[in-house]
Amino acid sequence: DDPSCYSWQIVKLGECIPDNGSECGPGIQTPEVQCVNSNIVDRNLCREAIYPVPVSCEVPCPKDCVLSKWSGWSSCSYTCSGKTTEGKQMRARSILAYGEEGAAQCPNISALQEVRSCNEHPCVIHHWQTGPWGLCIEDLSVAGLNSSTSWSGEATCAVGMQTRKVICVRVNVGQVGPKKCPESLRPDTVRPCLLPCRKDCIVTSYSDWTPCPLSCKDGDDSTAKQSHHRIIIQLPSNGGHDCPDTLVEEKDCESPRVCNNY
Repeated sequence: DDPSCYSWQIVKLGECIPDNGSECGPGIQTPEVQCVNSNIVDRNLCREAIYPVPVSCEVPCPKDCVLSKWSGWSSCSYTCSGKTTEGKQMRARSILAYGEEGAAQCPNISALQEVRSCNEHPCVIHHWQTGPWGLCIEDLSVAGLNSSTSWSGEATCAVGMQTRKVICVRVNVGQVGPKKCPESLRPDTVRPCLLPCRKDCIVTSYSDWTPCPLSCKDGDDSTAKQSHHRIIIQLPSNGGHDCPDTLVEEKDCESPRVCNNY
């Protein structure tokens, strides 16, 4: 008989066997076959026929419990710790899917929350409170820093002093006597500062007088004027001398010696 007349016929696929000896996941199914022509014949007759290749398959794995990520920590329940107060923070996660039989199961409810201590420093009943620093005022008892330079790079000409108010405060009460607060932690009430240089107003010299007319106009009885002016080239700052009120001056022209009358 002609061998090309014989072929393998798949009867059924075998059990899905996971790869690498695993219990679940991707694997293969080996087909169960028989040799046929028009009828089932001896398997040896199909020795030259192409044998069916194994078929890819997958054994479903039991689904484990699925949990959400931890939330952020909550704000601390207290700002400090004392005999009756203890700061605590909490974070939580939730169950997104319960585990199937044979898979990893979800933890107890207690494992879905975590608590930790916070703000463990002791509560302070009395503390120092500071006000804002005042203006920088020149200190005449300290030698000047003639044309020195401040931290910001600006020219400074003197050392000054700043002061601020410092009081002792009891929590939820207000100001109390200074002896209630620890002296070693008392903030400074005075600090040095640098005063910027005073700048006087600077103006140019007066310009030349404007010229007067050399002849008079017929019928014009008004007196001609001439003027000169000066310009501000630096405005005053930091207590410097003010600019002059007068920047333009005017005066009457002298009458022309000869008036032509026609």
